[in-house]
Amino acid sequence: MRRFGQFGRLSGRVLTLLAIAIACAAFALLIVILRHAAAPPDATAIDLPRRITGAESQLTDAHRHAAPLSDAATRRQQQSLKLLDAVERTQDQLSALTKSLDSLSAPAQMEKAQWVEYQKNPVFTRDGPAAHPFVVYDVAQFGEGTNGAFYKMWYDQCDDGVTPMDKTWIGLAVSPDGVRWTDLGELKRPGVDRNNPEDWRQYIGHPCVLYDVHGFGRGGLPYRLYYPGWDGIRLEESRDGLTWQPADAPIFTHDDVPEEPTFRGPMHGLYASYDDGGTPTDPRDDMFFGWIDYSGRPFIVCSRDGVRWQMPGTLLFDGFGAGMVTSVFSVHREAGGIMHIFYSYGDNAFESPAPAGEGIAYLQARTLNQRTLPLMPARPIFHASDKVAWRSVVTMCPCVVYDADAFSGHGDRAYYKMWYHGVGPDHRSGIGYATLQGAVPVEVKQ
Repeated sequence: MRRFGQFGRLSGRVLTLLAIAIACAAFALLIVILRHAAAPPDATAIDLPRRITGAESQLTDAHRHAAPLSDAATRRQQQSLKLLDAVERTQDQLSALTKSLDSLSAPAQMEKAQWVEYQKNPVFTRDGPAAHPFVVYDVAQFGEGTNGAFYKMWYDQCDDGVTPMDKTWIGLAVSPDGVRWTDLGELKRPGVDRNNPEDWRQYIGHPCVLYDVHGFGRGGLPYRLYYPGWDGIRLEESRDGLTWQPADAPIFTHDDVPEEPTFRGPMHGLYASYDDGGTPTDPRDDMFFGWIDYSGRPFIVCSRDGVRWQMPGTLLFDGFGAGMVTSVFSVHREAGGIMHIFYSYGDNAFESPAPAGEGIAYLQARTLNQRTLPLMPARPIFHASDKVAWRSVVTMCPCVVYDADAFSGHGDRAYYKMWYHGVGPDHRSGIGYATLQGAVPVEVKQ
């Protein structure tokens, strides 16, 4: 009886410790929930691992020294073990939530950083308009040897620099530092008749180019070009980024999306990124992520091979609100699930020849349960009313490139660089350049 009494007192002590631990956890959870009621569900976390670990240690010692002397004692011991399992499960859940919360600390620095425009903008002009830049950086100079460029920029050559897909072509320029550019002219696309107005394959624009030296794990060509054609999104491939094999058919058309108000309107572009899953030569872990612009409402889509895409996608965001027109051009996916979204926007009240040509903005968000949850308010970056002459009529089309090594001395040292389109009062169109000062490196999945 004495030994049983000792065990009873020990079990009572164990249950008391458990009650205290659970009460502390509940109280702390209540405080965090009240503080972060507006945060995404998976961004709420508390720091209880140390307390739970201490309770777990005491419980383990109690069970090790308690010898079951009767059925009642055995039942109490089993109850204690069940409670211990519950505590362990809670600890695992809290650890996961803490890790999720920690992932927010680095991208939050983006809010404190400032974009600084190059003083001698625009950095790229030509005899005719230049718009919609898409820049790719490669530290290995695209496998072209010491004379190769570190930066390549595909851009729209169009009649007026503003009207999209109206007699528009794509050109290519190269640069050693992202500032000094050499124009290589219009893309070469054998078989396309530039003198035949009925050959609609010649009119292409809004380029998105992916580059992978391993041919996207499939031993194919290293360049892929996505662009909106008159009948949908098309894909072309190239060995050098200048000469392309024209596509005979789109990889998906307007008929591939549901006929509902959400998807009405033309596709203005597919802006894609590629993740090799850490195995550059093995396509089994490949994943392509894309953002399709449906008349100012961007949707997330994904693909295993970059050809067959999962449709329809998740709505990325719906702009600033009623009366606003938006167009996404750059989305960076961080390893923790954070998305850095850079986009153009416009207000119907703002007089601009381009619907989304009023300015450039930034939004940080996370996708959860088929919804995009903003993590902070949208933040304007540049606006046509900034009293910068060369882009005082139109400011739009941001292309943001991130490099964890700050571009390795090839041009300005910065983790983020932006190229964007502007039009001035003289209706001349050019491409400007800016760097993000004060940003910190993060693990980005391009």
